[in-house]
Formats: sequence, structure tokens, C-alpha cells
Amino acid sequence: MTPRPADPEPPIAKRHANMTKEQTVSFTRPRTINVQVIVRRPDGFYGAFGGGAILHESGYILTAAHVILWVKGIREEVVLHDGAVLPFRRAAFASNYDIAVIKVEPKKPLTPARIGRSTTTKAGQPVVLVGNPGGRRHNTQHGVINNVQRGGVGRFQVNGADVAPGHSGGPVYDYHGDFIGAIQIKNTALPRVSYCLRIDHLRKGFEKDLMNEAQREFRVGLKVDCYGPAKVTEVRPGSPADKAGLRVGDVIRRFGAMRIDDGIHYVLALIDIDSARPRPVKFERGGKTYVTSVTPQVPRRQE
Repeated sequence: MTPRPADPEPPIAKRHANMTKEQTVSFTRPRTINVQVIVRRPDGFYGAFGGGAILHESGYILTAAHVILWVKGIREEVVLHDGAVLPFRRAAFASNYDIAVIKVEPKKPLTPARIGRSTTTKAGQPVVLVGNPGGRRHNTQHGVINNVQRGGVGRFQVNGADVAPGHSGGPVYDYHGDFIGAIQIKNTALPRVSYCLRIDHLRKGFEKDLMNEAQREFRVGLKVDCYGPAKVTEVRPGSPADKAGLRVGDVIRRFGAMRIDDGIHYVLALIDIDSARPRPVKFERGGKTYVTSVTPQVPRRQE
């Protein structure tokens, strides 16, 4: 199929200038959610709580796998900043990276977090951490990055923030309002010290695990850069993407009904594929915008 010219998508939002502490809290609040799972046990009811960041306006949310992976509730809900309560479903896991993607069905588009990079995080940098300890929704803590682990688990240490159970999965924002990490665990040996997963570690989980089409029923045959705009890095020969005329270097801007501003958004679009029907794909190439159609396929089973 030969792609045809199309109207361009709105530009990807640029990074904000440095904000004050109060401005950062105000900016990030609608981009943050609270997770609550109500569990029934023989001796009564109890709640499991966590935090999360809105990844896409369509209702995809990132939280920590350990918040919801081992617990199943009679009520599983997300609470938005305005108090609205929405049931969620489990959409995808990358447990090796402590990633859980959950999905809600909002009545209107949500306000997504601006997904940052870890390359600029450094010791001494002030950050805002938001969680849901004990059901105290949108609990905001302020801290300072103490050190950054560039390899291994991919964490940074935050000093000064009093995190507690229920903060897990909550986002960490810098003073540009960028989502740069997720709260993972408190250091019980030291007061007001916690460990957070770097956003690039989480991006790696999307790239290595969640974009792996071998784990999916429907395949497109396309890989994109998960560390920024969704630039195509691989097109499998003979795949639906290849037949649609997509090439390495194209930047995906829309897949089906989903707007794509980041490589992570493309992975979310893969999660959304539920049938082998044609989907329009809008992309940029050489400064121009085109549209084509991709029909995901079910791979043939090996005999």
C-alpha cells in the first residue's frame, strides 16, 4: 500500500520552564491518580493502596506491579484528582521492571503526564512525589535526589520525603513537571529515605517486554524508539507494517484512534489491538505527514 498525504497532527508539547514547588504540585495534580483495591477477607475488609501516573488521555495508567499483581479485590478503582472514581482493568504487566499498566474508561479525555527522561536527573535535584498512603489521596511529599544508579535496577534515592505504604507506584516529578520516576520502596533502616525507579528503566520495560509482539495474539511487525517520539526502528519484512509502506525513520503520530506523542504510547496502542481489522496509521516522514492502513495479523502456528 502506498501512503497518502494527510493533515499534520498537533505538535508534541515542549518541556516547561522550571516551576516553583507550588506550581509543580498544581501542574502535576490532574496527571496523577490514586489506586485503591478493596479486598474481602474472613475477618472483614481491607484496602490496598498505591499511586500512578496517567500515560494517555484515553485512560491508560502506569502503576507499580507489586501494588496490584498479587491482590484481587471486590472493588478495584482509580480516584482522579477531582474525586471521580473509575473502575480499572489490568491491561499489561512487566513484572521484571515492576510495571503495571491499568485501563479506565473516562467520560472525557484525561490529562496525561508528560513522560520525561532520566538523562538529566542528578544529585541535589528537588522532586515532588505523589502517592496514596492509607487512602490519603494525592499525598504530596517533597524531596531531593541523593544519588542515581545508572545501571542494574535503575533507581535513584530520594532524601527528605516521608513515603509510606500506599505511595508505591506513585509518580516522581521534577520541577519542569516531567514524570521522571515511580516510587518503589521505603528504606526502613534510614528515616525519610526512599528508592524510586528511573523513568528510563521503566521505558526499557516497555521496549523489552511490553512491545514484544511474540507475547501478543495480533502482530504489526513494527518496533519504535521508546525513549522519545515513536520513531520506527525496525520493520519486519512481509509484515503488515511493511505492506502498509512504513519505513525505518518514520515517526508514528496516530495508530487507530490513539494519538501517539511518545514511543510508550505506541506500546499502549498495541495493548489496545483486539482484532485483525484495518487501522489507520498517521506518520511523519521527511517533514511531511502521511496516512496509511495497517491490518494486524494473527501469526501462523508452527506445526
